[in-house]
Amino acid sequence: MIIKTLSTFKNYVMDFEVGKEFEEDLSGVDDRKCMEIRVNGVVCKQVFKKVQQ
Repeated sequence: MIIKTLSTFKNYVMDFEVGKEFEEDLSGVDDRKCMEIRVNGVVCKQVFKKVQQ
């Protein structure tokens, strides 16, 4: 899956395979790298919706 975030400040492209853990590299956006987020055994989940173009 490829997610493109376009803004007047910074464009960002995230390319990953659904269901597989991956490292998100946000250098240049907010200078952080992250993997699957876990807090006290709970996994953070982001939901994306496909838009029609």
